[in-house]
Amino acid sequence: MYILPQPKEIKKTGGDFLLDYTAYIVVDPVCSNKITRQAFLMRDEIEKNTGYCLHITKGVARPGDISVEYLEMEDEECYRLSVMPEGVKIQGTEKSIFYGMQTLIQIMEQSGAKLPGVEVKDYPSMANRGFYHDMTRGRIPTLTWMKKLADKMARYKMNELQLYMEHTYLFRDFSEVWRDDDPMGPEEILELDAYCYERGIELVPSISTCSHLYKLLRTKQWKHLCELEAPDREPFNAWAKMAHHTIDISNEESMELVKKMLREFRPLFRTRKFNICGDETFDLGKGKSARYCEEKGLGNAYVEYVSELCRYVKSLDCQPMMWGDVVSEYPDMLERFPEDTIFLNWGYDGGVSEESTKIFGERKEIFYNCPGVSGWSRLCNDYKNAYENIRRMAEYGKNNHADGLLNTDWGDFYHTVHPEFSFIGMIYGAQFAWGDSMEKDELNKAVSVLEFGKGMEGLTGLLWEINENSLYNWMYFPIFKENRFDEKLFQETLDKVFAVEVECGKLEQSNQSLKEIKDKFSSMLREVNGEQRKLIAAYILAADGCRYWNELGNFICKKEVRKQDVDKVRAGALAGELEQWFYYYKRLWRTVSRESELYRIQELVSWYCDYLRD
Repeated sequence: MYILPQPKEIKKTGGDFLLDYTAYIVVDPVCSNKITRQAFLMRDEIEKNTGYCLHITKGVARPGDISVEYLEMEDEECYRLSVMPEGVKIQGTEKSIFYGMQTLIQIMEQSGAKLPGVEVKDYPSMANRGFYHDMTRGRIPTLTWMKKLADKMARYKMNELQLYMEHTYLFRDFSEVWRDDDPMGPEEILELDAYCYERGIELVPSISTCSHLYKLLRTKQWKHLCELEAPDREPFNAWAKMAHHTIDISNEESMELVKKMLREFRPLFRTRKFNICGDETFDLGKGKSARYCEEKGLGNAYVEYVSELCRYVKSLDCQPMMWGDVVSEYPDMLERFPEDTIFLNWGYDGGVSEESTKIFGERKEIFYNCPGVSGWSRLCNDYKNAYENIRRMAEYGKNNHADGLLNTDWGDFYHTVHPEFSFIGMIYGAQFAWGDSMEKDELNKAVSVLEFGKGMEGLTGLLWEINENSLYNWMYFPIFKENRFDEKLFQETLDKVFAVEVECGKLEQSNQSLKEIKDKFSSMLREVNGEQRKLIAAYILAADGCRYWNELGNFICKKEVRKQDVDKVRAGALAGELEQWFYYYKRLWRTVSRESELYRIQELVSWYCDYLRD
């Protein structure tokens, strides 16, 4: 039997409990309305797994019932679950009872209405176990899908969700910013906030306030606040969107504009946390603020700006949060921030070191460690890197008394990856933040069964192989197209990417492996849980996409690097295959996302198909 996250204490007690269709779910009268609503959520899951639609009442449980009881615990996130021949008992606090419900549901998924006798006492290792979803860099999810994300987080006992926004919220006076996009409206955030709250999840606002203000600082209204000159004169570029467009901190109007955004956004959330970001200020001091930053010192100028924003967030009755990559370069200045500021220490490589974690840990700052699910700039996540990165960052966090683990899912270069592919990495983070590390094979078996059904132990391991056979990171295709007139960047892309991979002689082998993966998935479809078959179909689509883009990368190598003639017939056929593939990719996109910037990927695909036919 698999349970994720793994319970701290679990003991088989012998005997079975046979759930009958006449049983009741009995809620302790002292339980809050929130717990009562959670009992209804549990009832719905029980019906999915047994067919029984149980009554819910309050009072004293009888033999054969499922009892939900409030109990003061030494840790407010600790719960107890007892499955006995005479009934089931879930005990805990306002925060923890829901976790016991999730454990019971996972057991029931594997056992049906005949449950093995167990005693569970469980509590998390880290207080804050979050997920950070990018809804700015190409893909804005639908509200329905965001609720699905919240459900998945709740299933694995996660308690914090952040949605990253740069320009994708409907700020009232910002129509020039969002006029060509599908911004999220205030009522949607209010509805999602309530949905998350009911599931024990804190929905935390996160908006850019210093850098990554690409669309804002390209407008006629506010381009004068961009650190660099004339940002609106350059064509849209995914690389530039990542690297530039820092606000001019020397201009008082910049602070006024950002505070206006904070004031409008804050009331939509019941949380008392607010992430102002403040990361990757690549352009700071290189343009309009050059003299200002030189006079003050670059570190002083940065810290003065973001610490002022932190103090303003506190005036809005919130605890400030911010990324720690820039401020970690000036550790002696950490004391200048409000003492309850939460620093978000990120690092996304599988071999990430403990160095940056120690900067915050040794100074006893409040901080989260922030790994990533390695889905950005890809058609399928790099699960191998994600596993190792998340495992290490969780361990470093525990060693240095981090207050949480915030697992990130970015959308660099148009957010091409299907967002549900990131659920596996999210579950890795849930396990490592709640409990101990697990060996990858053991963890993948548990994920496979809990996500795809009994008998599916090897499925997640097979998913690892898709990215391992993708020879070209997706990001280099936008770079190749959009930066053809940036001679240095263009040549680096050719030399470091399109030349090197093909020389390894992997194309035929990798594409054959992807075909075999597709074949295995096709056979598995009959065994996978019904609701997950669409997800396996999406993985099949991704595997096909990796094959086509592998071959396209090979054409680029031959034509641009080796200056060889290419097979024009095959090039034309590949163009047609890409167009067919992208038609189904768009259909998949629209099942979970608004149109957003899908048109930019369409332009890219069309350009490459013309390139092949030319």
